[in-house]
Amino acid sequence: MFLPFGLYTARRIFNLFAEALHWVFETLHEWNVTHYLDDFLFVFPPHTDISTVSAQFNDVLAKFGLTKATEKDSDGCVVVHLGFEFDSEMMQVRLPPNKKQRALVAIQDLLLASTVTVSMLKMTLSFLSHWC
Repeated sequence: MFLPFGLYTARRIFNLFAEALHWVFETLHEWNVTHYLDDFLFVFPPHTDISTVSAQFNDVLAKFGLTKATEKDSDGCVVVHLGFEFDSEMMQVRLPPNKKQRALVAIQDLLLASTVTVSMLKMTLSFLSHWC
């Protein structure tokens, strides 16, 4: 089953599922969790048994009939959330190298261009605005 995003009510329905998952993890499992749309970030104390937590997470998703994006799984001191790298050892939030390079290229393209279309300027400013 899938939810087509062209559907008028799809965003609301999708968000209700995400809010329900957030509630389950925070209230029933007492996990420290934050989310934005489908990007969830869990923060656990040191020495937490990640295999137990992962099994509980998979169990909750199975009960909801959902699957996880395994490519987004990460544990350790540096994790990517909402397109940013969070580094708990250095206490930094930064752009991943590929996004930083893309931002630098976008700025350089604007500076080197003899003329810039309104759409190119809007696209670049929108991209940069998100990262600011």
